[in-house]
Amino acid sequence: MKNIVFDHVVKAYGKNVIVRDLNLEVKEGERLILLGPSGCGNLRRSG
Repeated sequence: MKNIVFDHVVKAYGKNVIVRDLNLEVKEGERLILLGPSGCGNLRRSG
């Protein structure tokens, strides 16, 4: 079984913390959709 796991992820720009302690697991067969404005670094994969 293949999973994608994010464990205690932090994202900051300088001293400005945007994401603090993100925990997420995407299990095999599940889908994850990330939304954001054009050009913000989203990745699109179809398959």
